[in-house]
Amino acid sequence: MTVDSKLLALLDVVIDNYIFKGEPVGSKFLHSSGDTEYAPSTLRKYLNQLEKSGMVYQPYNSSGRIPTVQGLSTYIAGYLAVKEEESDGEVTNVRK
Repeated sequence: MTVDSKLLALLDVVIDNYIFKGEPVGSKFLHSSGDTEYAPSTLRKYLNQLEKSGMVYQPYNSSGRIPTVQGLSTYIAGYLAVKEEESDGEVTNVRK
């Protein structure tokens, strides 16, 4: 199952908040934090899609989501790709 860009952006927000809080991240928290512009019901739908793709899991029904190893790997790969692009730009500027 492929994950589109809006789900990857939501995954980034979930992981950032999970790292910061150290607790499962739920749709109400994401909506109230202002990090996303989706309604809580839409966030639940997208979190469910991320769960089906193996990026996050929900320990029990009323809890928030926790990133999986696959989700963290995707997050880190995206982070490293951005850093690589930035460093390529820096190398090009230095060479000029």
